[in-house]
Amino acid sequence: MELLRANTRISSALQFDPAIPETNIVHGYLVVSYDECMAALESVEESTGVRVLSRVRSCSENVGDKYSEICFGCQFEWTMGEANSLIKDELILLGWSTFAKSLSAGA
Repeated sequence: MELLRANTRISSALQFDPAIPETNIVHGYLVVSYDECMAALESVEESTGVRVLSRVRSCSENVGDKYSEICFGCQFEWTMGEANSLIKDELILLGWSTFAKSLSAGA
């Protein structure tokens, strides 16, 4: 998570709740629409072979008081388990930075 927050391109499109996970699951919110998110995810997987997310849902309303000034278009749950904890940080960062770059290119 620190790697993702440290990259300003990624952190401008993405928020986690809680910001510092207390368990193996965190909720993520993206500032783009569901359709934009899905197009970017597909582009990332085609170009890098990295699947950044699955099970993305459209946000139907604001996500609470702490993010009320930000309009999020979609959300997801990210679970860290034994299998995905073996993925190298560099690969996660490649996927997410390519995802964020794809979002900016589509804007």
